[in-house]
Amino acid sequence: MKKSTFTPGRDQKAISRVAKALFGGSHMEMFEYHGWLLELGRQHMQQAATRIVECYANVQTFEVHFLAEGKE
Repeated sequence: MKKSTFTPGRDQKAISRVAKALFGGSHMEMFEYHGWLLELGRQHMQQAATRIVECYANVQTFEVHFLAEGKE
């Protein structure tokens, strides 16, 4: 049986790394860059994870796209 490499909070940490490195630490800037709307009453991190999966298939692909290749 293959051992899982998932660790709790991994996706949130990856999203925060990208936000910090390329969007001044602001989830709002990251949303504006992508043209995503923020829903009132929901935390930015929860919304970010949902939008990232819709757009990039998963958080790991999102992180590689921005941190390995640089912001377009």
